Amino acid sequence: MMVTVRQPVRIQFKVKRSEFIADLFPVQSRSEVEAVLRTRKKEHPKARHICWAYRLYHPESVVEYGSDAGEPSGTAGTPILHQLQRRNLVQCGLTVVRYFGGIKLGIRGLIDAYGQAAANAVDAAQCVRFVPVTQGLLMAPFRHIGDLNRIVSNLEGRIVQDLSGETIRWKVAIPDQVLEDFSRKIGEIPNTRWEKIEQA
Repeated sequence: MMVTVRQPVRIQFKVKRSEFIADLFPVQSRSEVEAVLRTRKKEHPKARHICWAYRLYHPESVVEYGSDAGEPSGTAGTPILHQLQRRNLVQCGLTVVRYFGGIKLGIRGLIDAYGQAAANAVDAAQCVRFVPVTQGLLMAPFRHIGDLNRIVSNLEGRIVQDLSGETIRWKVAIPDQVLEDFSRKIGEIPNTRWEKIEQA
């Protein structure tokens, strides 16, 4: 069973005076991962390394990647990614910031330290069952707001973002298993459109 996280988790961990800060966080796309990485670099301008990994669900497969970010090949990104795989986590990323403490850890030491920092964050997280969803933009006149609220709620969807102005413009997430039913019901409401959003 795939799981995900709703809230970010931060764990600090020290090995031979090197400090590791692991952050597990929910994301929906590669572009969101990149935005988090930019934030981490601003938060930790003096850090020696900011290594990371992510796993994203797609209907055909799980897209995953780990980066050593300058550490020796295979010593950081792979052990971080392994911890996400261990719990079958998706729609999340994990960064591990390292502040060098003056003592070299060696290849084995780096693998163990990055893996342990990532494991600590994953084990501290409150995981929930992952339900695949499709996000899209729902557009309609305001006179249909009651019907649209009822449809989204009854199908266990959620309004991700309200972009309404003169008309309803909701970014909504609908469980894939009821997407066909959702599209049919939306199609029965006059002057209402539903456009899927492709995740980057």
